[in-house]
Amino acid sequence: MSGDTKNSSANNDDESSSDKFSGWTCDQITPDLCDLIVTEGRIPIREDGLYVHYWKYSSADNVNSVDNDNEQVPSPPPLYPVVVLHGGPGMPHNYMLPLKQLACRPDRYGRTRDIYFYDQGGCGESVHPVSNRSTQNASNSQDHANTLVDEHPYLLDPMYYATVELPKVLDHLLGSNSNSGGYHLVANSWGTILAQYFVLDYYNPKREAAHQQGGIDAGTDPSLFPELASMTLSGPLSDGDLYVRSQWADAEDGGYNNLGQLPPFVRNRIHGLEKGNAYGSAEYQAIDESLTGRFTCRIVPAPDCFAVSASGPGLNEDVYVGIQGPSEFTLGGVLEGFNLTGRLPAIEVPVLLTSGAFDTMRPPVVDALYQALPLAEWTMSEFSGHVTMIDDAGWTNGVVDDFLGRVEGATTPLGSNGNGSSSSFRPIPERCGPAGCVPKETAVRNARGIVGDATIDGTGIGDNPVIVSFLSLIAGLVIGRYLLPTNFSSRRVAEGYESI
Repeated sequence: MSGDTKNSSANNDDESSSDKFSGWTCDQITPDLCDLIVTEGRIPIREDGLYVHYWKYSSADNVNSVDNDNEQVPSPPPLYPVVVLHGGPGMPHNYMLPLKQLACRPDRYGRTRDIYFYDQGGCGESVHPVSNRSTQNASNSQDHANTLVDEHPYLLDPMYYATVELPKVLDHLLGSNSNSGGYHLVANSWGTILAQYFVLDYYNPKREAAHQQGGIDAGTDPSLFPELASMTLSGPLSDGDLYVRSQWADAEDGGYNNLGQLPPFVRNRIHGLEKGNAYGSAEYQAIDESLTGRFTCRIVPAPDCFAVSASGPGLNEDVYVGIQGPSEFTLGGVLEGFNLTGRLPAIEVPVLLTSGAFDTMRPPVVDALYQALPLAEWTMSEFSGHVTMIDDAGWTNGVVDDFLGRVEGATTPLGSNGNGSSSSFRPIPERCGPAGCVPKETAVRNARGIVGDATIDGTGIGDNPVIVSFLSLIAGLVIGRYLLPTNFSSRRVAEGYESI
């Protein structure tokens, strides 16, 4: 990080320099584990002049190749890079910077991976360089960013970010990383929506077209079509209505650690202010700030990287409100009513789902993805809100690094066998949270009346309704007794719905 950040850290440690504690820096929360080399640049996206700004974090000790004197055993290829998709929308990448630690985690060969961050178009350092209205009327970078929406309405279109901007970013970044035949996406919040759209509406069709043309099957140069090795979706959602409902579920309906658990007076005030569209009122802003400290970033006061993203000059409020709506706890913009859950079975890459016990993405929201994705794992931080990479940075980097390593350990690189990439990756068959781990293929699925591939004398257990009913009952009792919060509604367990 820059020298200014280090000076800020020093000032925070010097009690005599200020009578008021100004908060921690993200470098204090997630100090570099190694000497990092940071390079940055711009990527042109559109002919109208829009570009995105990116940053590449690499370990100074990175080993790109492994010496191997044994000709019978091939040398391992370089580790795949990670491309990070920030949330928001309209919030720059800064709050995701704790993930730079992933660049400092060598494998057993000493190899490390490059980590790329970028600001999505219209926010942070990726504002339009030339804009007549902005040049004439904008008094600061905030005004400059906001006027972009009027002149460039595609900034309110999720498909622009997922199928135009992201592919061009990947093409530029991976094209400069000639040693890599693949990559990983790590996304948070709004970024997880973009990742889903990217795979469904760009990556899958593009890959299918390449197959039909014989490119991948012919074992061509992997740089012609870098392989998406995995996705990590942090605080994800695929169903907008479910997201809003889960925010307000009370204890009777299985809600916990959410808005439904606020004091009745506060709940009534929130409903009243939202009904009156008073999102800009001082009262609503005060409530929103308090809720942010409970459910979004639980480190209070928020560290610098979160503050820069959430309220700094690079925030594009027009993009945020236009897509998300005026509040973090509702969906009133372009995303209102969106639902991708039914399409998720078409995402066939390994997916790690992470969330926090106090996350705005409540367990039913994440569970919708968990059940629909063919190769999904789900793990939860007991300390975190929505930004687990800040609230529980060490845990987040650890579980992501472990997941990436297991994915790459099970993957044959593109083109190496003439049949494209292949993966023997199998997700850990359990969901882990503060109360323990719930096996996905036994307790979780049985609680829903669904049983996996286990057989008795060649007959699928799932074909026997008596056995299914018995196992469902046992699973429900086990989950309810040992693995659920004490305030979880037993009625919901009886209905076959499980939650951490």
